Amino acid sequence: MAHLLANGDLASLIFFASLLVLIFAGVASQEAKKRAKMGEAWDRFAAATSFVPFVAIVERRRSLDWKGIGWWRLGLSALIYAALVLLHPWVIGVSPIPA
Repeated sequence: MAHLLANGDLASLIFFASLLVLIFAGVASQEAKKRAKMGEAWDRFAAATSFVPFVAIVERRRSLDWKGIGWWRLGLSALIYAALVLLHPWVIGVSPIPA
């Protein structure tokens, strides 16, 4: 969605909007498959989690387990994010950081 907001040309609109449609269609398909396979167990799992990150935690349906996540995963995520931001100009040709 951020790429849709940042890029106003038609090619970007078609590309990123089609990815967004594919994401939501894929999620709906996976939900239907899991519900058919797991039945009530899936419904209990889905009720305790959320599609949007951290919504289930904010709504207190889940608690955040920092020990389960591990500091190494947080560090690795930050490192990957920094690499993507720094390499974006060389790979894509446009900096994601406004000048």
